Amino acid sequence: MTDSVYLFIIVDFKNIKIYDIVHSRHKHVLEKYFSKISLEERQKVKYITMDMWEPYLDVAKRYFKNAKIAIDSFHVMRQIKNAMNSVRISVMQKYNLKTENIEDNHSYYYL
Repeated sequence: MTDSVYLFIIVDFKNIKIYDIVHSRHKHVLEKYFSKISLEERQKVKYITMDMWEPYLDVAKRYFKNAKIAIDSFHVMRQIKNAMNSVRISVMQKYNLKTENIEDNHSYYYL
């Protein structure tokens, strides 16, 4: 049982296997967990895929020095979508003439 909202799941995507589920994703919990794994075993890890949460990156760099780190595609695409949306809104606001009737805005507002 856990009191944490988030869990940390260790998965081998190549072999479709869950290795373990850690009760928390807090940095100190992950450090304690990975420090129990021998250096020799940790050095065998070739790749790590994660989201962009900074504590994950810190732990990965500290405990898996030989591993290549990749951000999962879901989070990369979400960041791209958010950046594009931010630009879109910024451009719309630039051409929003704040007219009484929204159709009377600058034509670029709708592009």
